[in-house]
Amino acid sequence: MDAIKCKTCDTGKLTRRAVYRMSSVVVLIGYIILIPSILGMILGVATCFNVASKGPNDTATRLAEGIAFFWTVAALVSGVLGWILVMKKSVLQCNHCSAVVAAS
Repeated sequence: MDAIKCKTCDTGKLTRRAVYRMSSVVVLIGYIILIPSILGMILGVATCFNVASKGPNDTATRLAEGIAFFWTVAALVSGVLGWILVMKKSVLQCNHCSAVVAAS
C-alpha cells in the first residue's frame, strides 16, 4: 500500500505512530501513580492469602482481612487512574513537517 501524502507540506509521507494522549508531565504523574499501585495490589493479595491461611477466624483475623481487601481495592482504583494517564493513541504523523492527523 502506498503511503499517504501529507496535505500540510505536500512533501512528506504520513506514517502511523503511537503517542501519549496527555502531556509529558501528566504521563510522569501517571507512572508515579501506576507503579506503586501495582506493588500495592500484589502486597494486598499476598496479605489476604497469608491471613486467610492462618489458624482461627477471630476478630483480629477478620480485621486484617478487611484492611488487606481495602488496600487492594484502593490500589486497583489508583492503578486504573494511572493507566488512563499513560495510555497511548494511534496517529498519523508526517516524516517531514511532523504534522499530526488522528488515525481512524
